[in-house]
Amino acid sequence: MSDSYRRLFRREVVDVCIFVFIADVVTGVQTPLFPLYTTNLGASLATLGVITAVLGLTRLASSLPVGMLSDRLDRKTVLVGGMIMFALSFSLYAVAPSPGWLVIPRVLQAVGMVATFP
Repeated sequence: MSDSYRRLFRREVVDVCIFVFIADVVTGVQTPLFPLYTTNLGASLATLGVITAVLGLTRLASSLPVGMLSDRLDRKTVLVGGMIMFALSFSLYAVAPSPGWLVIPRVLQAVGMVATFP
């Protein structure tokens, strides 16, 4: 293995580690704050439960298709797509006018989580 190939490989590994770390930190910060944000928008506890359940159900439903996509494409492409979905979902959270509008970013976040976290 050439020296330049080793440097490139190490650089890619470091990039992937940084991406996953950022996604993990963002998810860790968002998880306890989500109920406060949702109820501040006027959601009832039942609505909060439904919006929260959307994340788990979407992760369950998208795991197999995203895994198959990762096998067909390379892992790096799927990881970058997942990070883009993360960024888009949190941008949509910020501009949601009502609790009903939180479902779409929640779905994007779930698919982004499946694509980012192995």
